[in-house]
Amino acid sequence: MFNHDNLQAVQTLFGGIYIGVVEKNNDVTRPGQVQVRVFGLHTSKKTKDKIEGIPTTELPWAIPGGPIQGGSVSGQGWSGVPQQGSHVLVCFIGGDHNYPIYFASVGGQYKTLPDSELGFSDPAGVYPTGTGHDFHFAGRGTPVNHGTPVGPEPANPSEPVYPKNLVLANEHIIVEHDTTPHKERWSITHVGDSGISYLEIQPDGSVVRKAQGSAYEVTVGDAYVHVGAKETKTVVGDSTETVQGKMTINVSGGDTIVNCTNGNILLKGAGDVDLGGIITDKCKCHFTGNNHGDKSTVVKATK
Repeated sequence: MFNHDNLQAVQTLFGGIYIGVVEKNNDVTRPGQVQVRVFGLHTSKKTKDKIEGIPTTELPWAIPGGPIQGGSVSGQGWSGVPQQGSHVLVCFIGGDHNYPIYFASVGGQYKTLPDSELGFSDPAGVYPTGTGHDFHFAGRGTPVNHGTPVGPEPANPSEPVYPKNLVLANEHIIVEHDTTPHKERWSITHVGDSGISYLEIQPDGSVVRKAQGSAYEVTVGDAYVHVGAKETKTVVGDSTETVQGKMTINVSGGDTIVNCTNGNILLKGAGDVDLGGIITDKCKCHFTGNNHGDKSTVVKATK
């Protein structure tokens, strides 16, 4: 195994592509840099002696080589840092091992978990989280859990088939671009402390949004909603709608029915409430209980 100090003293150029393991990724002063222990260049020993050994803190910082989209200038393009314990591809500027660039990641497969006390592993012992393959389970064909359906929420239609499901994931967010024939989907899933929330375009064209917390929709300009068939809405708690301008409700296809099983129906206005021709029976006097002589078309508002 090469010794890091010896390499500094010789004129050897490293012009190939190497594989290394990220051992530190939290350099906030120069974001994106990571310290990588490179196979074939560094030893796994972290304690120095007269022959070999290099602590994580003395590994050279590797700068990221991002995709060309956006150009990696002024925050454009893709900004992200690999987790500690990740395998990455490394090359060296001018072949100098003191100036590494990492530009891609390589998944591994683990029969046993690496020893975090040695090099080529996550010093915190967090990653990998278990044995097996690093390739995401959804990309291998296992559906992402959407939790127990609530109300009219449809069953999870996910049936990904390898290699048709393109997955972008981190610890809590999973984005799927699934092109499995006849099961095509686009989905983003958030796994949080409160439960599983997701937004999904399903194979039949249905769009499902499930929010474990509150849901907010803000439209600064006009909003237009078209429902081609029927609409069903269930509110478990109270419902309030505030209209600061004029409100018009047009019903042209049938009756308008208001059912209130556990309370009163109150109509309040600043002036009279005009019910038009809705009332067809004679009004009863609230004091005598007798019918009024004429049918009423105008009810005085409650102020």
